Amino acid sequence: MLDNLVERLKSAKCSDRSELGIILKTAPVLKALKPSSMFFATTKELEYISENMKKAGLDFVILYERFDKNLIFVYRSLALGEHLFADDTYSYLKSCNYRGSEFSDFLPRLRERLKAYYEKRDIFPHEVGVFLGYPLCDIQGFIKYQGDAYLFSGYWKIYDNLNQTLLKFADFDRAKEEAVDEWFAGKKLYEIAC
Repeated sequence: MLDNLVERLKSAKCSDRSELGIILKTAPVLKALKPSSMFFATTKELEYISENMKKAGLDFVILYERFDKNLIFVYRSLALGEHLFADDTYSYLKSCNYRGSEFSDFLPRLRERLKAYYEKRDIFPHEVGVFLGYPLCDIQGFIKYQGDAYLFSGYWKIYDNLNQTLLKFADFDRAKEEAVDEWFAGKKLYEIAC
């Protein structure tokens, strides 16, 4: 798949490469395997993202912006809410000073924490992993071991439940392959979403 992708991209227009990049970054969310995704996009790409995410039934917010770089958070509202408000996850977020009863209540704090990090005023806010749907055990393991002593590194570093998480990673890889195949077959981002 990779060789085929590289060859096709060589002849693709810049806007096509940009579109495919967004699809690759969001494929597990598009295919309803993950509640959310986060990536940087240019201001020019924002119009495409806005139009297509709405058509796909997905939401997005800009978490941080500086010059022509925008940190985009794409999510499935229901799936994200279920994840964030599970007892252990919500307790963890409360310990990080997040308050509220819905995702939008957490946005000011999340934006503040990311801004402090990107402006080099604070360390990376590891609770971002919660918003991305990472298992709490892996977030806490990463913090405890300072990024070392992990069992496997893929979409994130795994510290517990290795086999279960490796199956998720394989599902994410399949989602990317499927999304890319659909895009090359002529589908738009919103048509690729489940």
